[in-house]
Amino acid sequence: MKYIYQLGIVLIYLLILSLPLSANNLVLDNTALSDIDYSTHMVNIKYDISWENSWRNNGDGTEFSADNWDAVWVFAKYRVSGGDWLHCTLATDGHTAPAGSVIENPSTGSDNRQTGVFVYRNATGFGSNNWDNCKIRWNYGTDNVADDADVEIRVFGIEMCFVPEGDFYLGDGISSGTFRQTGSNVPVLISDAPVVVKCSNTVNDDSQLEGDGILVDGDDGIDEDGTTTISNPDYPTGYKAFYCMKYEITQGQWVDFCNTITSSQASKLWYLNDTDRHGTLGGSYPYYTTTRQDRNKSFLGIVNGMAYSDWAGLRPMTELEFEKACRGSQSAVAREYAWGTNTVCPSVPMTIVGTENGTETISTDVSNGACLYGNNSFIGGDGGIGPLRAGIFARSATDRKSSGATYFGIMEMSGSLWESMGTLGNATGRGFAGSHGDGIMSADGYANISDWPGYISNKNSGATGSGFRGGAYYFQDANYECISHRVHAAYGEPVPYYDGGFRACRSK
Repeated sequence: MKYIYQLGIVLIYLLILSLPLSANNLVLDNTALSDIDYSTHMVNIKYDISWENSWRNNGDGTEFSADNWDAVWVFAKYRVSGGDWLHCTLATDGHTAPAGSVIENPSTGSDNRQTGVFVYRNATGFGSNNWDNCKIRWNYGTDNVADDADVEIRVFGIEMCFVPEGDFYLGDGISSGTFRQTGSNVPVLISDAPVVVKCSNTVNDDSQLEGDGILVDGDDGIDEDGTTTISNPDYPTGYKAFYCMKYEITQGQWVDFCNTITSSQASKLWYLNDTDRHGTLGGSYPYYTTTRQDRNKSFLGIVNGMAYSDWAGLRPMTELEFEKACRGSQSAVAREYAWGTNTVCPSVPMTIVGTENGTETISTDVSNGACLYGNNSFIGGDGGIGPLRAGIFARSATDRKSSGATYFGIMEMSGSLWESMGTLGNATGRGFAGSHGDGIMSADGYANISDWPGYISNKNSGATGSGFRGGAYYFQDANYECISHRVHAAYGEPVPYYDGGFRACRSK
C-alpha cells in the first residue's frame, strides 16, 4: 500500500511502502513519516516491529545465558520521483524507542554515515517482541533531498545476535587445518594479550600462517605478515563485541535486496537455478519473487554476500569471529559442532511436516545434534535436496543440541550452507580492517569497500582473502561441519555454488 502525506507548510508527497517484511516471524509494517523539521532537514520514519523467540540474558556465563541479546538491524531506503533506491542517512540521536526497547546507534560506516540502528529488549526476558511507533530520525538534508521532493521510503530489518567482548579459544586440536598454538596442536586462547596463532597444514593457507604464524592481540589487532609488531589494529579478531546475523540470508531477503538495487546491478547478482530447492525464485526486475521467503538462500558466494553487506550497511565476518560466535567463552571440544558437542544426528532423510510457508517443522529426531548434512532428499514438504527455512530447528524449551544453536543463539552455523568469510590464511584476508558497508554499491553491482576480503570489480575474477567455514548439506562427511575445520578457509572461490550461503556482521 502507498500513502500520501502532507506535512508542514511546504507540500511534500511522501509515498511510504508499508509492506510487511517477514523473515522468520520478523515483521515491520505501518510505516509513516512524522515530525518533520525544516530547519534541520530531519524527519522521523515511524514503523511497528515485532518478532518471536527474542531474548536478553542475564550473563551468568552458561549457554544461552551469556550477557547477550538478539536484536534487529533496522535501516531504510528512499527514492526521489521514482528514481533509484538510495540509503537513508540516519541522525546520531533523536530516535524514539517504545517502552521495553532500546534503539542503539552503532559505530558509523566507512564514510562516517549512520546507516542503521539496532533495536532490542531493554531488560532480561524471553518471548515475543511487539513494539509500535518506533521512530528513527532521517537526516534527509545530508542525503541532499529537497524539502519539496516526491519521496518513497522503505524500511528493512535483519535479525542479529550480540556477541560480547571477551576471551575465546581458536581451534579444537584435531580438526583438519585447525588453528593451534606454537609448538603444539592445542587450542589457542585469544584475549587482550598478544599470542601467536598457527594452523595445521592445508592446501590453501599460506606459509606464514602454517609456518611462523600470525601475531594476534584480541583488542589491538594482528601483525599481517609475522609475529612481532601489530600492523592491522582494526582487524576483527573476534575479541571485541560485534553483532552477527542470526540466520543466513534468506530467499525473501535476497528478493528485497535485488528489487531495490538498479537493473544493471541486479543483472549481475540475480541468479536462477532449478536444482537443490532453489527453483522457488522467479519474476523479473524489479518484481522478483519467491514462494519460500524464509528458506536459506543458496547459490551465494563472497561476491554476492559482500554486495548484500554493503547495501545493508553491514560487513563480512572473519573466521576468528566465526569460531567466537559458535564457541563463546567455553573451552574447545575436539571436533565440536556449533551447538557445543561433538555428537551429531545420523545422516538420514528428514521429514518435513506441513506446507513450507514459514510454519513447517522437522519431525525427525535431532536431539543429538541438529546438523543438516548427508545430501539426503527430504520426505514431505517440497521434498528435494538443499537448504531448509532459517531457524527450522529452533523451538522453545530446548537445548542447543536439538536447536543447533551456537553459544550466543545464532542458528545454522554447522551444516545448512557453506558460509564465505574473511580468512587469516593469506595476506589479502589479513588486510581486512573491519570497515562497514555504506549502503552504496558500485554501479556494476558489487561492494566497493576496498579493504574487504576478496574485494573485486568482477564476480568471475579472484576472491583472494576469503574462504568457507561451517560445512553444508551436500557433504556425506560430518567433519566438514565442525567449527574448527579449516580445509577450505582460504579457498577464495568467487563463483556462487549450489551449497553456498552467507551471513554478515557489524562491529558494536
